[in-house]
Amino acid sequence: MFSTNGRAHESARQALALVFVRRGKAAQALDTLEPLLRRRPNDPALLRTIAEVHLAGNNPARAAEFFARAAKVDTGNVSGRVRLAQVRMSTGDARALKDLEG
Repeated sequence: MFSTNGRAHESARQALALVFVRRGKAAQALDTLEPLLRRRPNDPALLRTIAEVHLAGNNPARAAEFFARAAKVDTGNVSGRVRLAQVRMSTGDARALKDLEG
């Protein structure tokens, strides 16, 4: 379990990553999130955040990978499955309809 200080550090990293995304620096945002991913490789919220960063960096295929990982871990998250389907549809991936079926 993380200490309060550890959680604050993680929150700061996520906030910094969002600043990078808003400035069009997706690669720096991903670098900032990488340590969190190593500590929490199955955190669905973090996986979805990383997916969104990949989208901001114009990498929908990589975004779909992270959305799929999040959906696998958090099977009850309908909005996550919808987002995965949207990204897959945008790339012409036929699995998009299956994503919506749950």
